[in-house]
Amino acid sequence: WAWRRGERAGAARAVAAGSTILGASYWLAGGRVALRPVLALGAAHSRASISTFAANVHPALGAPVFSALVVAAVALAVVLGPRRPPLPLLLGSVLVAYLAGTPYVLPWYVMWALPALALDWRSPVAAMGAVAALGLTVAYLGAPRLHDGFLRMVVHPVYAVALPLFFAASLAWLVARSRQASGRTGPILDTGGSQIGAAH
Repeated sequence: WAWRRGERAGAARAVAAGSTILGASYWLAGGRVALRPVLALGAAHSRASISTFAANVHPALGAPVFSALVVAAVALAVVLGPRRPPLPLLLGSVLVAYLAGTPYVLPWYVMWALPALALDWRSPVAAMGAVAALGLTVAYLGAPRLHDGFLRMVVHPVYAVALPLFFAASLAWLVARSRQASGRTGPILDTGGSQIGAAH
């Protein structure tokens, strides 16, 4: 975001600070010992992810490498596209792309995106984040014994079909919207009247 606006020094400082914090945190947590669980679960995917749905269509489509490439491509399209979003909306868009494309996503992961999206709550991306939060919560809803069969019948289509298809549509929409040229400086998306990030 900073680099695209000509703030090369600011972009370099952000990368340096982020890399230092991340590296120091893993070093203090035990280095390779802290990374071992992450590497061991590198091929895992959760029930409501698009990767699980894709793997049922064809095993190769569910590969973590394929998911990583999809997420990276969408994130780059959002960041490098002709539209120039304000920072909160760009951050929220990239995080929604991650939630939609990652092989492993749980309900509380959405909390990474919601605070940023709340700064432009009228945008379509904020609505995507809200739907993702609701869908993932339903997907991991615990079924009481008394209604176990009924809730399984209701919940299973949500996480097995509806949510992955919503994630796929979100990724496609983010790319398509980011590639559209904008005649004005402002949000990446039409915010429905929101003044956050408007040009002055």
